[in-house]
Amino acid sequence: MRIKYFFLLVAFSFCTRAFSAITVTITDPTQYSAFTDSIEVTVSVNGTVKYNLPYIAAKIMNESTNLTYTSGNNFTGKLKNLQNLPWVDTLTLVAVAVGFNKDTAYDSIKIIHLINPYVRRLYSPINYIAVPQLRIIATGKAYKGPCNLQIINPKNNAVMATGIDSIDVVINCPNPGGTGAGYLYMVGTDTTGRKSPKLDINYYYEQDHHYTPVFVADGPLVGTIVDFNYNRVLIRPTSTADSTYRIVDLSTLAVTSFRRYGREYQDPVYPRLTKNGAVYRYYDKNNKLYTIEYNNGNYYDRRSWDMAYGSDYIYTSNIIWDIPNMKYDTVPLPAGYSIYEINEGKTMVVRNRADSQFYYYSPAKGLKAFSPPFKGISSYFVLTGSTIFVDRDSIVPGSRPDTHDYWKSIDAFEGTTTRRIAGPIKNINREVCVFAAREGFLGFYWSNDDIWITDTLGNAQLIRVNEISYDHHRYHIERVGGDGNITYIQEFPTLKRYYANKNGDTVLIATTRGKTYYYNGSWYITDGNVLYKITTNNVLALNQLDFTGQNKGKINQLNWQTTGEKNMAYFQVQRSSDGRTFTPLGIVNVTGNNSAQTYSFADNHPLNNTNYYRLKIVDNNGKFDYSKIISINSNSINFGVTLLPNPVHNSLILQINTTMAQKVHVELFSVSGKLLTEKQFNVSAGASNQPLDMHTLPAGMYMAKVTGSNKVKPVVLTIVKQ
Repeated sequence: MRIKYFFLLVAFSFCTRAFSAITVTITDPTQYSAFTDSIEVTVSVNGTVKYNLPYIAAKIMNESTNLTYTSGNNFTGKLKNLQNLPWVDTLTLVAVAVGFNKDTAYDSIKIIHLINPYVRRLYSPINYIAVPQLRIIATGKAYKGPCNLQIINPKNNAVMATGIDSIDVVINCPNPGGTGAGYLYMVGTDTTGRKSPKLDINYYYEQDHHYTPVFVADGPLVGTIVDFNYNRVLIRPTSTADSTYRIVDLSTLAVTSFRRYGREYQDPVYPRLTKNGAVYRYYDKNNKLYTIEYNNGNYYDRRSWDMAYGSDYIYTSNIIWDIPNMKYDTVPLPAGYSIYEINEGKTMVVRNRADSQFYYYSPAKGLKAFSPPFKGISSYFVLTGSTIFVDRDSIVPGSRPDTHDYWKSIDAFEGTTTRRIAGPIKNINREVCVFAAREGFLGFYWSNDDIWITDTLGNAQLIRVNEISYDHHRYHIERVGGDGNITYIQEFPTLKRYYANKNGDTVLIATTRGKTYYYNGSWYITDGNVLYKITTNNVLALNQLDFTGQNKGKINQLNWQTTGEKNMAYFQVQRSSDGRTFTPLGIVNVTGNNSAQTYSFADNHPLNNTNYYRLKIVDNNGKFDYSKIISINSNSINFGVTLLPNPVHNSLILQINTTMAQKVHVELFSVSGKLLTEKQFNVSAGASNQPLDMHTLPAGMYMAKVTGSNKVKPVVLTIVKQ
């Protein structure tokens, strides 16, 4: 019995020792140690079996981690992501362990949270637009006193701007040289000297910038600008959880909001501003597509209607919905005919559904068949004013039996007459550009998809020779303005956006994925949440006054004038036999003077027949742009016309220079292509003057077409009547 009781006593003593009360001691960190965003914790546990506790952990507020056995009586672990803890300087670190008999032990110490200042940029949109200045809005937050914000140039550590807790500043960006890409950084510092992480601010620099900021969608209006018209911007929310669109009137800064229900449908037309609201499309939860008109605070379901690009009309069949005036208009079409396209003047392309033939319609001229009839395999139209541009495909028998060829031409039809704009040319598969302006200009692709601009009279100018690589077209037309100027995009290898005037002078304006707009006689560009006005008077190539050439017997003489030669280096004269592949002829250095300068270059050995010339304009940084392309026929008769004065009030003088006596025919047109007046007269070789009376015409823009009888190319000039 004594032996039995002895073993029971030993067992009881062992169990009591194995499962006796535990104690916990935090050995690392020590009291009032400092930490930032993480901390290593070591805990010593006594009174239990090693590494075999049911639960042991360390905790700071809501952040906790389990501890694992290492050696001796020690358990360790790491608390992470502590940067999200509240901004409290001194916090409590707690270690807790639970024994097998469910007894619990605690230990705690005070530790110091080293909170670095935090800097957040609210607005700095100009990461890719070429500008010499940058506006930055930012806030800073520090636990120990105020947050001292600094914007620093890393090249020389110079402080560009400072602020306390917040900053709203416009700074002059340092010229980084080279590619023009530079960066600054912002940092916040508290009273103890702790600093925030560096916040980079990237920018693209160009001394002669082309932009003036107009509007910034930030603060409560933060979002992406997706349309600009009627001096208003349409702002899409940046958050996918937010379906509220906002319209801001830039004249009054009044804000109108409307909601989109469902998933947005995006294409070049939608969402789009109208005079009193917007039109947009969305998919509902059943993936059904809806077209909704938001007009003066009301929503209208237009699900089966189409929207006319460049106008405020929605149409279906033979019914037009006039959005600004909130009324329907029924077009008197024969049965089976429906509207195919419509523009702002209600000029329309109408389609006969029975035989797929297309017709011209306008309220003034009624329904007219295209001449020749149009029932081609293509159906591309562009409408501007009372003119419809037709991208016409024709099929003709091929050179071998049972084969055929495709021929392309572009016609301008005005209800009664057809004017050939380009072609016919064989095997062209591009359509007319859909961005024709209301005022009578058309951008189109031709030949090997080269970009051209033309007016309704067919006076075309080559803008950019396209480059084709890996089945991609490098350049694409974006928009045509009512001033005859154009923007186009380079898609690869890097995105670039160009602006060109109707004479072909071209300049790089941006490397952003925004959009360009033409409104009320001016050009605009968006970059995310910013709308800029393009100030083209600062563009190097557009300061070129004139680039002309003429044949003088055995040589071709080139002449050009410039103003504002800031940072320019030289002109390289280039020649081509086909207008596509150019080779250098020579270099003409600039004078470096901001006043008007005249330059000349003689091609002493021109090619037979037609010679094409352009100028490569190079600045001191190696950047360059091209002038317009001109052509000289070495066997042609010289014929030049100058207008004096222009702009004109009542009467102007046609100054005609020709190398041969001939009869001259002058026609005066409106910008929509309507013939207003014409006259004929004889001129002698040399210079002669002829008056042109304009006092009865209203103020506006007109075009004069001057044609010589000796089969020289007509000269078309723009006249501004004041």
